Amino acid sequence: MIDRVISFIRSGLDDDEATRSLNINGHEGCRCVCWLKQELAREMPEVEFDFEPAPEDWGWAMVLKLGPDLFLLGCSKVSSTPVARWQVRISDNFSRGVLPATRRRKTEAVRRLSRTVEAVLRSQACVYDVQVERGALNAA
Repeated sequence: MIDRVISFIRSGLDDDEATRSLNINGHEGCRCVCWLKQELAREMPEVEFDFEPAPEDWGWAMVLKLGPDLFLLGCSKVSSTPVARWQVRISDNFSRGVLPATRRRKTEAVRRLSRTVEAVLRSQACVYDVQVERGALNAA
């Protein structure tokens, strides 16, 4: 379930041709997700990044671990005029657990992760026009 979709404008995150060719649909986002990985590592040292970015049918994604739980951080380029607009997806695409306590823990963790990504983007001098769309976890 997607917690947030955040879009922003920033130059300098375009993937090179070799990286784009690794994505079956030619989507960009590898460099963007790697940049966010570096920023999150500084802001949330408890997050573990055991996996490299992988191509998805909409962009690039990375699995990260926060406590006992896994989350998905994905990036894709949504437009390039005049400067690239990027979209970040933060989700709990994995099992949410059966027990209510597990679901609450995971929901709070993905929300904290989402708030941190948003704060990181808003704090960057090179990032403009941050727009946040709350996902299904925030609809209730």
